[in-house]
Amino acid sequence: MLSALIQDIDSMKTSAETRRRIISEYKLNKDLTGKHMMEMYFGLVDQQGNVDERYPNTIDIIAKSLDNCIHFSYTIASDLHKYGCKLAQAYGKNAPQIVGIKLPKELLDKNLMPDEKNYSSWVEGFETEND
Repeated sequence: MLSALIQDIDSMKTSAETRRRIISEYKLNKDLTGKHMMEMYFGLVDQQGNVDERYPNTIDIIAKSLDNCIHFSYTIASDLHKYGCKLAQAYGKNAPQIVGIKLPKELLDKNLMPDEKNYSSWVEGFETEND
């Protein structure tokens, strides 16, 4: 998961730079009309039949990478907490205090966490202790 997290962080950095470059291009283009700007912003077909999907595709990559970063970070933290609890159990009363993570209720209530279903095939590729 750490490797996947690092890749998604890199993807976000690259995509953010691409987004900045595209916006700079838009600002430098003095002939850009409001209609043409909307076509490029939303990836719509222009009058010549061309489609520039760079901006919407870049935003989509940023959103997906952000979801992945949230998911993998949370999963790594949860797994480390579970492992820490097992170690604490093994060490008994001499074990250090194990710190866990708790998501704010509003994150869960407002569905702000990435959908676990999006990661089911990824997770199924790994064995667990119960397998």
